[in-house]
Amino acid sequence: MQLQYGGVGRNISEGLLRLGKPSLFITATGPEQTIQSILQSKDSLDGSGLCQIEEATTATYGVILRSNGEVDSGIGDMEIHDHITTDRVSKFKDQLQSAPIVCFDANIPKKTMHYVCEVCGEAQVPVWFEPTDVLKAGKPFEGTDIWKRAIRYISPNLAELCYIGQSLGVPLSSVDASLANQGDVNAVVDDIARQVAGTCQLLLHSMHTILVTLGKLGVLMATCRDITKVFLSNATQDQLGANVMKIYYYPPCSFQALPKVVTSASGAGDSMVAAVVSAMVDGRTQDDCVKSGLLAAQYSLLASSPVPKKINAGLFTTQKVQIWAPWHPRLVLERVL
Repeated sequence: MQLQYGGVGRNISEGLLRLGKPSLFITATGPEQTIQSILQSKDSLDGSGLCQIEEATTATYGVILRSNGEVDSGIGDMEIHDHITTDRVSKFKDQLQSAPIVCFDANIPKKTMHYVCEVCGEAQVPVWFEPTDVLKAGKPFEGTDIWKRAIRYISPNLAELCYIGQSLGVPLSSVDASLANQGDVNAVVDDIARQVAGTCQLLLHSMHTILVTLGKLGVLMATCRDITKVFLSNATQDQLGANVMKIYYYPPCSFQALPKVVTSASGAGDSMVAAVVSAMVDGRTQDDCVKSGLLAAQYSLLASSPVPKKINAGLFTTQKVQIWAPWHPRLVLERVL
C-alpha cells in the first residue's frame, strides 16, 4: 500500500511545473497540516489559488491496481470540490484572462465550469477540458452552449467521449477498445474511429482538437487542422473555414518499445496532458505536442507516483521526442463536418 499526492488538476499542474511551466493551481483543501507543509515546500505548486475549508477534508481517492499496473477499481471522497465556486474562482479572473491556456477537470461544479468558459471566451483564451470520469464527462455540455465560447481541447477516454456525445444527443455507443486483444489493432482502431466520428464532428464545429485516449493502444486525434502547424490556438473551425475532419491514430510508441513491466497506469493520462500543454505553450507543432504527451505517459507507466519525479524539460525537446517517435501518425478517417 502506498500514499501518493494526486488528483487530476494537481497532477497536471505538477507535470507542468516539472517541465518548466509553473501554473496557477486553483483548488480547495481541508485544514490538514500535511497539505499545508507540501504547499510551502520550495518545489511545490503555486498555492496562491488554494482555498482552505476548515469544516471539510481534502479530497482522497483509493485505487486498486492489478498486477499488470492497470487500474482495477477505486473509491473517493470528492465533496470538497463543491467549494471551488464561481465566487472563489472569480478572484483569479485577471490570471485566467491573461493565461496562454486554461485547464479544468470535471470535478469542479458545473456553474464554475460555465464561469471559466465565459471569462476565457471574453478574452479569447483557449480552454482544455479533462473529463476525469465517465459519470462527470458531460457536465460542461449539459443544458447550455456556453462551452462553445472557450473549450477548444478535450482529452476523454473512449467511454467518456461516448457520454459526452450522449449529453449532446448522440446515441450512446458501445465501443470497446479492449477488443484489440482479440484481433488486429488497426482494424479495431478503424472501427473505433468510425463509431466516434459523429460525436467528434459535432464537437469540432467549435473545438480545435479531440484527443481520445485508448489505454495501451495509444490515442486517436480528431482535428480539422494541419498537424504540422503550431498547435495552440483559440480559433474555431468556422473562423478558419476548416470543414474537413481528420482522425489520426498515434500508437503509444513503437510496439516493440512498449514497457515490459507497468508499475502503475494511474496518472498516465494526466502526465500526457501536462506534456502536451507544455509543448503547446512552447509553440510546437500539433504532431510534436501529441508525441510529447505519449512520451510522458510512458514515463508515468514506469513510476509509482502519478507524475514521474524524473521528468524534466530536457527530456522533451523536439529532437528527443522525434528520435523517440520518428514515425508519422496514420490517417484513419476523413469526413466533411
